[in-house]
Amino acid sequence: MSILRWSTTILTGLAGIVTAFLTFAVALTPAIDASSLRVGLLVTGIATAVFGVLTKILDLVVVHSRKEDIKALRAQFYEVFDGPMNRMIAQVQRMALRAPAKRQESLHALRLNVVISTAQLVASKTARATYFMLEDRTALVGRRAMRGTEYNYSDNRRDNATTEFVEADDPQSEIWQALDGHGPVIYPNLTVSAPAGWDANAHVYKGFLTFRIEMGDAGVGVLTVNSLNPNEFEPADVAIVGALAAVLSMAEAAAHGYRPAPTRKR
Repeated sequence: MSILRWSTTILTGLAGIVTAFLTFAVALTPAIDASSLRVGLLVTGIATAVFGVLTKILDLVVVHSRKEDIKALRAQFYEVFDGPMNRMIAQVQRMALRAPAKRQESLHALRLNVVISTAQLVASKTARATYFMLEDRTALVGRRAMRGTEYNYSDNRRDNATTEFVEADDPQSEIWQALDGHGPVIYPNLTVSAPAGWDANAHVYKGFLTFRIEMGDAGVGVLTVNSLNPNEFEPADVAIVGALAAVLSMAEAAAHGYRPAPTRKR
């Protein structure tokens, strides 16, 4: 499963996709305001880019996988995109075309959809997925908190879920590095490799994947999924959860009418 950690170096390329396409879309249209149509077209462009990037990641993962696993790996990846992923992207498009006042209702449903899909689409049979949202986007570094009480899902877990991260309690936690854009955090087997200062007695889960949710350069939360047993995540799960995080980032940007700051001409 070392392929999981290796592949995350490539997935960091997803971070710039949303900003790049927002900048491109705004440059093509009058700078009055981002209309629903522009946002809808933008979502289509981002979705195409995400699919292209993740397809290349899949190809690289396949190269480093055993030959007998390649067919199953490709089938798993494309099944996700032919079904749940396409439906969620269409959901983002419909939301973007709604009046601004109606988008929050759609955003709530889409957040739930992404969290449930994350838990159900990964290979782990004991997965729990959570969307931890930054409580105050204006809070200074060192004083931030993320809550995950509203968007949390598992099929068959009875243990208590983590509901919050408070930066003042553990400022060195890698969860904050993920939020600040330093790349996803991947620990498929916490019994072998774990974050510095990890207290195994304080957590029942034995593996997790964490990806940033962003609007432009700002992190607004993280999408994380954990498993009760080590090594339950497969290589394709890195690309799948990364893609779901990208879709959720698209949804946040579309719902809040995000536009990048105009570039100054020299």
